[in-house]
Amino acid sequence: MKSKIQSVLANNARRLRLLARKSQMEVAKIAGVSQKTICNLEAPDAVVSPKLATIEALARGFHLHPAVLLLEGITDEALTDRQLGLMIEKFVQLPDHRKRQIMDLIADFARLEDRQP
Repeated sequence: MKSKIQSVLANNARRLRLLARKSQMEVAKIAGVSQKTICNLEAPDAVVSPKLATIEALARGFHLHPAVLLLEGITDEALTDRQLGLMIEKFVQLPDHRKRQIMDLIADFARLEDRQP
């Protein structure tokens, strides 16, 4: 049985491939891995954990930050949004105190949205 993170990754990898209208073989070529690797990555019941290099190659092939593939509940639009990947890349480079400030800002905006009718 897959872990929660593996299930999220499998779901996002499959959705990304379908949104791009690519076959597993085409995605394998993009990522520089075998078709069997993509098949195992997407399989809901596979117990093989993907290598980090595979996740990075897949993300790089679609011009995404690898973290995007691991986000639970991400929309189709966000899954294919290159801007989200760029934001993540910039965020991880910030010092911890700046990251906390940004997370506080996001929390404030989320609270404001929750109050909207």
